Amino acid sequence: MERYKGMFKKSSKSIVIATPYFIPGRNMTEELLKARKRGVSLKILIPIESDALFMKQASYQYVRELLKHGAEIYLYQHVFFHGKVMVIDGKFVDIGTANFDSRSFYLNDESECFIYEGPILAEIKRKLKVDFRQSKRLSESYFKNLNLWDRFLEKATSVMSYYL
Repeated sequence: MERYKGMFKKSSKSIVIATPYFIPGRNMTEELLKARKRGVSLKILIPIESDALFMKQASYQYVRELLKHGAEIYLYQHVFFHGKVMVIDGKFVDIGTANFDSRSFYLNDESECFIYEGPILAEIKRKLKVDFRQSKRLSESYFKNLNLWDRFLEKATSVMSYYL
């Protein structure tokens, strides 16, 4: 987690996060908001549906807050997105097994690969552009149309999202 915070603090242009599970928790959300306040663009790609119970609804509280502060959130429409990639300022890529959630930050033993240059960097950025094109940009109106079950699950999971 501290490594991610350090990357966000050093970012000056953009942060792109693509992850199947986006439950950053309060501390990581604060770091992302600080980057937004400095004018750093923030793009996040998450799947429209999850393969794990309650993960989608648990992300809502964080997604709502980031949307209010100008983050661009995209819902991947093409099957299930399971990539775990982060690009900072278009110059640095983190790719590996870590999701963007508390379990990956604090509990799981994840493997990450940090790429600073070379043709693989350009290839990853190109593939991410394709993934974003296969996605739909989320707006705050999405949450106005949530059904009662999803609204209930959002409230229920906000209490236990750290453990999901």
